[in-house]
Amino acid sequence: MDPSQDEAIHHERFVKVVCVGAGISGLCLAYKLQRSFTNYDLTIYEKNAEVGGTWFENRYPGCACDVPAHNYTYSFEPKADFSAAIAGWRELKQYYDDFATKYDLRHYIRFSHIVIETTWDDDKGQWNITTKDLQTGAVLRDWCHILVHATGYLNKPAWPKAPGLDAFKGPKIHSANWDETIDLKGKNIILVGSGASAVQILPAIQPIVKAAKVFIRTPRWSLPSPSQKTGVFSPEEIQNFIDDPKALMDLRLANERTLNSFFSKREPVA
Repeated sequence: MDPSQDEAIHHERFVKVVCVGAGISGLCLAYKLQRSFTNYDLTIYEKNAEVGGTWFENRYPGCACDVPAHNYTYSFEPKADFSAAIAGWRELKQYYDDFATKYDLRHYIRFSHIVIETTWDDDKGQWNITTKDLQTGAVLRDWCHILVHATGYLNKPAWPKAPGLDAFKGPKIHSANWDETIDLKGKNIILVGSGASAVQILPAIQPIVKAAKVFIRTPRWSLPSPSQKTGVFSPEEIQNFIDDPKALMDLRLANERTLNSFFSKREPVA
């Protein structure tokens, strides 16, 4: 028996959605719901004061994307005027700021709100959510049919369990919570780690510090830049990307081919 019109798959019932995080994923969700649906309610809880997620929080010296910037955008929203193949955090943050403004996405977002508990109510078929306003301390309740986790994982500083760390009297800075008021000029620096953040920090601070020592647990293997273009783009190159979208698309495709070439094809096991 055919379902009634009200129950048919193309009948759009009301859906209440809550998303945790207004970074890259949360903004994309808001855009696509707004673009494709009408009978919905969306609330995004964001613990920070603005959008951007990783690119709002990470601002250490040398902080930049580690893939070609033109391939780090939404596929439907290219940016022709990136200044360099590997863009810094300010340009990436501006891209997501501008995206949220262009599509009027901030009205979905409750800034400075952190989600502290979520529980599933099987009888009602809904999520019950407890949030906290970080400015007032007020605890608020909400609910939704669909709960989207979009918090990422690059915003929780983890310090090594090194004896004496707590007793050190000098400044201690974590890449995920950089204190821009601390001046490193002329200082002796210990840099712990050799991951993506460390390999960006060291070249940025080396010219200004007195000395820098790097402590590495595991030797690092680094590849050359995956971009077909390294360094900054000339004004003529940027203008060409603006005037000729195909030239920009060709660059993006070339970068993707290079990135994909890193993964070797495995023969099936007999």
